[in-house]
Amino acid sequence: MSKTKTPRLSAEIRDEIISTEPHLRKARVVLLGARLDAERAAKQCVNGLIWGDSGDLDEPLSGAFLDLGKHLAEAANLAFFVQALEQDETVQEAMHRLVPLYAELAQATDTERAAQAAERAAWQERENAKQEALASAHAEIEAQFASV
Repeated sequence: MSKTKTPRLSAEIRDEIISTEPHLRKARVVLLGARLDAERAAKQCVNGLIWGDSGDLDEPLSGAFLDLGKHLAEAANLAFFVQALEQDETVQEAMHRLVPLYAELAQATDTERAAQAAERAAWQERENAKQEALASAHAEIEAQFASV
């Protein structure tokens, strides 16, 4: 069984967590865990970029970026609700503030997905053109050999 390194909390963060009310303490600990998960995921992405192939993203590296996005979203959500708890907001009030943010994020995500789809379509078109040119050249060579 391998041991994983557990990051140590700075005294300032530890004191802040301990000094808070119990419901905030638990929320802050969970938020800290989410932030550490996001940090680990970011390091995996950076290591993949440094040591990985410089060409297209391969499956493990793109998976690491997906994990990073998931952890960052989780940390952002938790940070939002910890802030709401600290301000004694109700969940309804917090959600009322959160809905426009999600709408903005969804629009940005849709725009990014559309751009990626267009990029994939253009790449596929280039690949198809290459295959057609290769097939044409192959047919021409066969025709030249057949006429000899």
